[in-house]
Amino acid sequence: MISLHISFVRSKIVFYPIIWYPVHEVHSNKFERSQGRFVKYLWYKEDGTYPEVGFRHDVLLSRYSLCNLEKRSMLLVYFYIKRLLMP
Repeated sequence: MISLHISFVRSKIVFYPIIWYPVHEVHSNKFERSQGRFVKYLWYKEDGTYPEVGFRHDVLLSRYSLCNLEKRSMLLVYFYIKRLLMP
């Protein structure tokens, strides 16, 4: 399930972060919510219950070795700029 999420969902969200980078918090929140829903669904499939309301998002992501989409986009932008400056 995680491989499918990374392949089909997250790859589309972080595709070319230079061109499509969610500058406004509203857009980045939408992306984070989609990943959050997926991680909660995985939790439900494994444990049989959903995590409690207000459960920390970073703990959910770390359980499945996923990172925050905003941090991942920033990292990809950093590597892109680094490749431009250092041939």
